[in-house]
Amino acid sequence: MSVPAESDSQPHENGAEGHLAAQVASAVQMLGEWAHLDVIAAVAALQPIQVAAALTHLERAGMICDAAPARLTELGILRSPLTALSHAAREAMHARAAAELARRGATKPEICRHLLRAPGQGRAANVAILRASAGEETIAGQSATASELLQRALREPPPAQERPGVLLELAASLIAEGRHEQALRAAAQAREDADRLALEAEGGSGPGAGGAQAADAQAADAQAGGAQAADAQAERADGAYELQAAAEIAAFRARIGLGEIEPPLTRLLAEIGRFEPRHPDLALRMECALLSVAAIDARILHAGLRRYRERAVDESLPTAATYLLAAGQVLAMGGGTSAAEAVQLVRRGLRLHPEEMDEQDVVIRTVWLLFRADARDEAARVIARARERRPGGVSAPALDALEGLIRTRFGPVRGAVEPLADAFALARARRSTLASSAALAFLAIALLEADQAGALERLLAENDPGTRPGNAFAAVLQVVRGRLRLQAGQPGEALEDLLSVEERKQELGLVNPAGFHHIEPAVEALITLGEQTRASRLAQVNLQRAESWGAPITVALARGALARCMPPERGAEQMASALRTLDGVPASVAKAQLMLDCGRILIAAGRDMEARERLHEALDGAARLSAERLRRESHQALRSLGARPRRAHSHGVQSLTGAGRQVADLAAAGLANREIAERLHLSVRTVENHLRHVYGKLQSDRSGLARSLGREPG
Repeated sequence: MSVPAESDSQPHENGAEGHLAAQVASAVQMLGEWAHLDVIAAVAALQPIQVAAALTHLERAGMICDAAPARLTELGILRSPLTALSHAAREAMHARAAAELARRGATKPEICRHLLRAPGQGRAANVAILRASAGEETIAGQSATASELLQRALREPPPAQERPGVLLELAASLIAEGRHEQALRAAAQAREDADRLALEAEGGSGPGAGGAQAADAQAADAQAGGAQAADAQAERADGAYELQAAAEIAAFRARIGLGEIEPPLTRLLAEIGRFEPRHPDLALRMECALLSVAAIDARILHAGLRRYRERAVDESLPTAATYLLAAGQVLAMGGGTSAAEAVQLVRRGLRLHPEEMDEQDVVIRTVWLLFRADARDEAARVIARARERRPGGVSAPALDALEGLIRTRFGPVRGAVEPLADAFALARARRSTLASSAALAFLAIALLEADQAGALERLLAENDPGTRPGNAFAAVLQVVRGRLRLQAGQPGEALEDLLSVEERKQELGLVNPAGFHHIEPAVEALITLGEQTRASRLAQVNLQRAESWGAPITVALARGALARCMPPERGAEQMASALRTLDGVPASVAKAQLMLDCGRILIAAGRDMEARERLHEALDGAARLSAERLRRESHQALRSLGARPRRAHSHGVQSLTGAGRQVADLAAAGLANREIAERLHLSVRTVENHLRHVYGKLQSDRSGLARSLGREPG
């Protein structure tokens, strides 16, 4: 919500008539589409008859057009009537404009445009409008605008009991902007206000030991016939406690953003202990805040794991769902659980309070966890549900990025590039750090698998992984750069990238290999550099971790990496074991990669006929997934054997991807796009994209789908 500057200068006309005209022209300039006679009169503080006379005068002077609403001519704009008023007069007019537009039901942005230029008036209604508008700007990713609106709300000022809430909303916006010092100050002020409210409500006690004294006082009040007053007092105290906990969470996040670890961690753990006896849900909220940043430092990760293991979670608490989702993610990172157990925690959380999935960070991290656990269908359901519940806290770019992630593994890869590029551009424009980091990382994967090396190099040049925010997605970006360097024949540089990710993960206590898959290309780089023994040790450790996690794709890739370290005959057996791990798993880029690697090992073992079969399977799988890198490499491997690669199907039923065939079958059966989306847990947009590709490959439209699918062999 940009507000152009207004300068102070002398009036362009003198005398009473000139001053009256300046007021009316200023109101017209200020009101825009709302410049109707009665609104102008209210804003200029004049009688309608005076406004009518002034409009006639201004029209004759060529400054106003004869229209409703009134508007300035080019001459009127050139003379800039607002500058004919003093700063105080302009502020007063903006205040009246805000009040009048609010009375007439104008939109919040229209009202806030005037409030931002008006002095504080102590009106609770103005604070409510500013806060509501800031909330909408936050959802839209406009954190800077939200901060401006909330700072103005503080200048109103808000009622004393509302001030800490405004400060906390401001702290959240400032954190989203990366202004952590200012956020810390806002959080500290919020805590001071919350402490004061708690003291007022409980006569000097807080949620710790003093709470017993307050409880006794409340019991005495109740016995004396003041039960209703005691209930109101307890409600005020609970509200103050909630603000205290929220202030601690905001301060913790701000300090973490400033690079501090031990002091904020120690303080937060102490506050959790203080709140837990009488306010367990608030303590659990603080634990959720701790878990949300567990990937930043091993001390936070281990503290979160220790707290989780020390006691059972009371699932009746409102925050239990968020905690279970966060705990699943932290346990997965720290190697404290298997994929199946982590997915079960997510299911428990979603069953308890599915509305928690309205939070963008929760959705992104949950889908990322499900993706690493190979729970494709569950991840798709989470995304589809988040789309259904918009507008809310989850932005379209974030959801598009998550859908793109699933495509990078399960196809169609080529179809993921454009939506991911759009999602990244939009998330970056909205200054959404987590969503833009996720979209960037997933876009890099898609470009690599789509064999668009030039575009990937440009993307990495513009977004150096070393300068990205310190989250898991920055590490994924560095892995992609390492893989690209390996592909370009730079094993030394590739190894540096890949092992730096491993070192950082070890520092943070993140032992789970899923999602990153940096060890497999690191093993390949070491083999290329002639460091066979080192490659074998690294592959063995990686396999142990992968089997502890237990997700089929992670285990299969780890077994494939170890196979490449073995003599060809043993390696072929190990690679066959890796492929068997994927029995029952939907077709994936990982499976096509292992088919290709198996073919290469069989060539080294002198088993050319078997190699050809595996390479043809790799080529067909890559074609179905539109994974161009794998298609090219499979084609090259077949050529090295002197084999003529089978032509990949580009048209007809056999050219359809698995997902495309499912969508086509349901459409041919008469289901509408929305019904197909609900059946397959996809977005309507994704269904439309599938059908567009299906129509092209079958040379058909919707009315001819059944005939096309039925007359050609599947």
